[in-house]
Amino acid sequence: SPYKTIAKALEQEDVINIVLLSDITEDVTINKSVTIDGMHDDTQCYSLTGKVTISVSNTLNVEIKNVDLKCATYD
Repeated sequence: SPYKTIAKALEQEDVINIVLLSDITEDVTINKSVTIDGMHDDTQCYSLTGKVTISVSNTLNVEIKNVDLKCATYD
C-alpha cells in the first residue's frame, strides 16, 4: 500500500521495506529496522532531500540504497 510520506510508512508496524516512487522532500526519523530503496522497477533512482535521523540501537538494521541524498543532513 503506497503512503504519501516516508514518515507515514515508518509508522506502520508491518512495514520493513519502503520503495520510493518519486523524489521526496521530507525530514525523516528512522527508529526501527527498515530498508529504504530509491530504485523502482529498475528504471530510476529517486532522491531524498531533508534531514535523516537514525536512532542508534544494537538491534536496529537500517539500509538506504539506490537513493540520491540531495542536500541531506544526518544525525
